[in-house]
Amino acid sequence: MSDYSIPAGQKDDSGGVIRNADGAFIPSDAANRDWQQYLAWVADGGVPDQTLVVSALATSNGAALTQRQQEAALAASLQRQAELEARVAALEAAGVPAE
Repeated sequence: MSDYSIPAGQKDDSGGVIRNADGAFIPSDAANRDWQQYLAWVADGGVPDQTLVVSALATSNGAALTQRQQEAALAASLQRQAELEARVAALEAAGVPAE
């Protein structure tokens, strides 16, 4: 693993990098001390990873968000199913034949 990563969605380091040790975003700003350290690291032969290394905290937060999204999708699906069942029941009660 490299000391730095290119953030997801970037093709190169022109928009900044992630320092893998602490997950800090380092903008590509010549006045930024961390950016200067990154450039020195590259000059010494360092090559950043192409994917973002995500911290355990970010992963657990993302997992929690994903769980909430899944629950919301399930609730919406169940609501839609209930609406369809109600329509089918109404059509059956009206004597409309099933196809």
